[in-house]
Amino acid sequence: IFIRPWGISSCVDGEFLGSKDNCGFLYIQRNNQCIENLFLPEPPYLFGILLNRWELPWANVFPLRVMFRFGLQYQYYPWPLFGVANREPVYGEVGHTILSLLCDFRSYSYTLPTVRGLTITIKEHGSVSVRIPRNRYEEIVKGLNQSLAHVLSFGGCLNQIVQQHLVAVQNPDDQQYSTQVIKTDPTLKKNPLSSSTGSSFIVINASLRSLSPTSSPPTGYSPVSGSLGVGGGSYGKSSTIEDGVMVQVDLETLKLLKQALKDMKDYTIISNKSVVLPQQLMEHNENVNFNSDPIEQLVEFIWIENDRDINLGIRSPIDYFPMDRIQNSRIHYSLTHQHANNTHHNLRWTDIYFIDCDNFMRRLQTTTEHSLDPTKLADTIAKGFIQALTPVSDQLKEANCYKIGLRATIDREN
Repeated sequence: IFIRPWGISSCVDGEFLGSKDNCGFLYIQRNNQCIENLFLPEPPYLFGILLNRWELPWANVFPLRVMFRFGLQYQYYPWPLFGVANREPVYGEVGHTILSLLCDFRSYSYTLPTVRGLTITIKEHGSVSVRIPRNRYEEIVKGLNQSLAHVLSFGGCLNQIVQQHLVAVQNPDDQQYSTQVIKTDPTLKKNPLSSSTGSSFIVINASLRSLSPTSSPPTGYSPVSGSLGVGGGSYGKSSTIEDGVMVQVDLETLKLLKQALKDMKDYTIISNKSVVLPQQLMEHNENVNFNSDPIEQLVEFIWIENDRDINLGIRSPIDYFPMDRIQNSRIHYSLTHQHANNTHHNLRWTDIYFIDCDNFMRRLQTTTEHSLDPTKLADTIAKGFIQALTPVSDQLKEANCYKIGLRATIDREN
């Protein structure tokens, strides 16, 4: 069994670890949690968080929500690396949630598009910054292609630059959701970034009608809303909703935003004021000091440098060469081979790591007219490598060689 970060192993029927309430594990990576005095294997490794049956739907469609809820439950930011058995679930029936409109909780056929490395930050003055790594462009396009005409939504990742985050809390009596904030150590609150708050998702909804340039903003704003002006004089609203942010605009604005993202261009929705967090939330979280002073922007979508926060701690099985921040590709299909006389052991190709691949591709493009796909080339090499090792798989197991690497140097000549 191969488990990836945010993967799940579940036991739907019967008891698990002595209880019918337990249903499996959600696997996560360590962030900044303390791991001193823990006996750990060689990287890469994952931590399994024990799930209650009621929490399984959230772990399947949007695990970030349930993990931040664990963090609030045990007052550990962003979330603990341990699970607790025989406890009350942090969520019950899915109930009334905005995500029930964006995710399939029955068959899990579609979920909120979550982009690796994308972060959503609510700044001190109430504006929202969505930062997108350039090397996640394909994931953004996939989310755009799957979006409806009037709605665009993205799930974010853990925001490392903020020290507090929105959390969705469910009332067990009426199944309604409210918003709370989980914070890091209060002694760190003097950090200039401590007034910014992380959000788990953003929804842009084209629910407003376009207004003429001479029209006034719609009346009847609640304390959590702000008005924004964009091209053509249209207006919109913004608000926190559960552990995310919702922005209401007109259809033309949403079309312009989608096109800008498809063209990998920054996009800003202009505003004359913005109060994103509800007043009652600020009263209960003294460190969330958002003000309502006039500002010039409400929501900004910014393309940033490539996300390189990957493969930290991983070493090559060949010579322990550090693979930190080296781009890799997961092999999602099964390339296995089994020897005719061996019914117990399989060799499987799981990952490709591209060491200095960017420089190689640039050099190749300047000297040849044909493009080369290194993934296809690696596929050919891997097939031959696996076939060569399969006859000696018994000896490999006896020598405790469970992780095997092959490093190939590619240039124009070969």
